[in-house]
Amino acid sequence: MRKFIIIVIALLSIFASSTKTGGTAANSGGGIAWSNPTNGQACDNTYTTVVLSGEASSKYLLVTNFGFTIPTGATIDGTVVSIQWKGTILEAGVKDFDVSLVKSGIASGDNKAVAIVLPTVEETRNYGGASDTWGAGFTYTDWNASTSGARIKLQEGGGLEMETGYIDCVQITVYYTEAGGTKRYLIGYSRQVEF
Repeated sequence: MRKFIIIVIALLSIFASSTKTGGTAANSGGGIAWSNPTNGQACDNTYTTVVLSGEASSKYLLVTNFGFTIPTGATIDGTVVSIQWKGTILEAGVKDFDVSLVKSGIASGDNKAVAIVLPTVEETRNYGGASDTWGAGFTYTDWNASTSGARIKLQEGGGLEMETGYIDCVQITVYYTEAGGTKRYLIGYSRQVEF
């Protein structure tokens, strides 16, 4: 009886990705202004807040300057925007009204807001996905630019009570394929077979 060692190689594809928090946060557009918008830059339980009632909407919290260094020639596969936030629910609460990407200072692609009331305990809500480009056509140079990022607008749910929305931070994860093809890695294992 002869013994052979068969080497099995599994070739798996993986996404490369980069996750960052915004380096700049500011009020933008019409609506009720956010207080201390720069508090929305770091995930540290220090909040930027907005107080709304009667279906009023906030200004956009414009978060940019994420400091991405996506490699030259990479193809953008998808983007996830993750928002750590909470809100009061005295009556109708506060809901997401607009969650969009910003390319070189200009809103681009889909509004991913789903009009769901913010919880009273902080949570992270994710928008987009590893293969969701938001219809925005971002390139690696767009994401590496300091003027790209995301914008968030909240709306009060329709009650008379003054409701408060709180944002701790905004993170963006960009999934990409490096130039030259999908990144891959090998997993090898051996198995002894008798004949």
